[in-house]
Amino acid sequence: MQIITNHMLAKLPTSSTIEHVSMENSKLHWGLQAVDVITGAINTGYHLFFDESAQIQSAKKVTISRMAKILGWDKLQYDTYPNDHFNIWHFPPETRAIPGTRNVEPNFMVGDISREEFEAICT
Repeated sequence: MQIITNHMLAKLPTSSTIEHVSMENSKLHWGLQAVDVITGAINTGYHLFFDESAQIQSAKKVTISRMAKILGWDKLQYDTYPNDHFNIWHFPPETRAIPGTRNVEPNFMVGDISREEFEAICT
């Protein structure tokens, strides 16, 4: 991680480098927990693009759907490459832009899901 990041930084107009990388238990760090949730949602959303009938828990599907709406998307399956302001994932070259690349248009007005909505989705 340190080597790759420093190679990437060397391409930018900066003298910054990463001096140390360590493994941490995400259960002990809220920020890492958030990254784990986001990464898991993105991977699952992308997996659902390739297999819409994949056995995914309803709660996870609802969460992924809401996250997509917050990004201004219909589904959480697109990449943002290239994007200067929001680029938390980068698909491999052989699948980049499949199914497409989208700009992020934040919609922070996405509401909570009610118990009734959730129960309707789960049945």
